[in-house]
Amino acid sequence: MSNLSGESLSPHALIIGCGYLGRALARTLSDNGVVVFGTVRHERTAAGVRAHRAMPLICDVTNPVSLAALNPAIERGALDVYYLVPPG
Repeated sequence: MSNLSGESLSPHALIIGCGYLGRALARTLSDNGVVVFGTVRHERTAAGVRAHRAMPLICDVTNPVSLAALNPAIERGALDVYYLVPPG
């Protein structure tokens, strides 16, 4: 699978904001062999991320202390990052 510019996707992806749109993206990426990580702010929403074949990371990107939760994704090396956080 390739991205919009025609480049190949990285073998790993991080979706910041794995809500409705992020989960659809997670399933598409996973179906194409990409290992997907998705951020959610609460443990109660992590099950929905898992159901879409992504590994949930509990993280609030507005809280610098919680950014350490991104380490499992970052440590994988090459990584495509998708930022799907609505304004507000």
